[in-house]
Amino acid sequence: MKKFYFLVIFLSLLSAKVAAQHKEIFQLDHLPVKDTMLTGWKMYAGDSIQFANPSLDDSRWAPIDLTKDISQYPEFHQSGIIWLRLHLSVDSSLKHQVLAAHIEQYTASEVYLNGKLIQKYGSISNNPKEVSAYLPSSQPFPLDLLKTSENVIAVKLAYEPNIPYVSYLNNTLPIFKLYVNKQKTAAENYFKSEHQLKMYVIIYSISAGILLIIGFIYFVYFLFDKRKKVHLYYAISMIALSLNALPIEVWGAERYGDVSRMMWVFYFEAALFSIGNIFIVLTIYSLFNYSRRAVFKGLIVLAFVMTVSIYFYGTLAFFAITFLFPIFALLEGLFVCVWAMRNKKKDANIILAGVLFYLIVSILSNFITIDSISSQLLFYVAQMSFPIGMSFYFGIQSSNINKQLRTSLVEVQNLSAKNLAQEQEKQHLLANQNELLENQVSERTKDLNQSLENLKSTQSQLIQSEKMASLGELTAGIAHEIQN
Repeated sequence: MKKFYFLVIFLSLLSAKVAAQHKEIFQLDHLPVKDTMLTGWKMYAGDSIQFANPSLDDSRWAPIDLTKDISQYPEFHQSGIIWLRLHLSVDSSLKHQVLAAHIEQYTASEVYLNGKLIQKYGSISNNPKEVSAYLPSSQPFPLDLLKTSENVIAVKLAYEPNIPYVSYLNNTLPIFKLYVNKQKTAAENYFKSEHQLKMYVIIYSISAGILLIIGFIYFVYFLFDKRKKVHLYYAISMIALSLNALPIEVWGAERYGDVSRMMWVFYFEAALFSIGNIFIVLTIYSLFNYSRRAVFKGLIVLAFVMTVSIYFYGTLAFFAITFLFPIFALLEGLFVCVWAMRNKKKDANIILAGVLFYLIVSILSNFITIDSISSQLLFYVAQMSFPIGMSFYFGIQSSNINKQLRTSLVEVQNLSAKNLAQEQEKQHLLANQNELLENQVSERTKDLNQSLENLKSTQSQLIQSEKMASLGELTAGIAHEIQN
């Protein structure tokens, strides 16, 4: 009988222990300055409104780790809809505190507190095509937890398929996270996060604006002189890199809402970023008339493959095209700059300095966290190093051309002065010659007139002599006749 009694006690304790293991309760006993993420969730792949009932027995539900990326939940992708449940108890020390919460998610959700719907984000449907995931703001909302009894939070989640899930800052994309804090502290944390986000927007805006202006300027240069293809390539590279940041600038701090739209924007941002780096290489080729472009063709193929793979591999492929691909492209640009220096190309060292700085920071950015203002600022300063190098290069080239033009202008002016002096000397000589000729003509005319006068006088004398001779002959004849 005693053995049976001890066996009953043992089985009771064992069953109580097992029940305690299945029914984990999150004890909310203190709230630090940083918002507290609720843990200990359980998951069930399926859908029923009864899962929101606080009295439902969820002891058979499987534990779930919500710190993983959305791509790491195959059961979620298969079922399309899952439910989460969490048992929550509030410590008596917090019974007078007003609590608030905010949610991080890349899914569609319905949040129930003790059977009552308190929040809804996005659109949930059994038809995957009708599911619309939603990224909520981190602005806290009131969370009216029971202070004297256990609370049950149930969450219905839906997965939106056929979109590329991309993390812009290479963080995990959660399916659902719920953070709790005191209402005042939660509001302060929200404003701090918004301030940091606005700083991101300012950095993106300045960088994108500068690159966009540079791109339009050199595109106009190309329109006026279409022989210089380097201006076109450089303009395309700058405009593509600027469009990589412009969506963040356009959305600003209010970049919440439809997850699908945001993911596709990030997808095309990655494509534009790869195009920008490809045209940087093409710009360097054109600057130095580099003709061996087999590597360039390989870069184009690699960029295409990486861009397509974002749709299938999400953040991993996005990281590859935004952090690894620029390294490959800049290595090719660095090689061409070294080749140009060896071939005595003018000012190739300036482009080399810009490319080298951009390359070094791109490599370092793979080993440091990018989820900070300083790292983002460093990245965009590095991205500006190539345009800065190009500005110095084109400035020096323009200065050299201006010097050559000024030298040519001085030479032309000197030649013009010499030609003018020679022309004046010729005019003076011609004037002297004309005057001399006129004098000679006048003298000869005078001589001719004198000769003509003499000739006329001689002619008159001859005529008179002839007349006198004729008269003498006539007189002699008459005298002879008279005599006869």
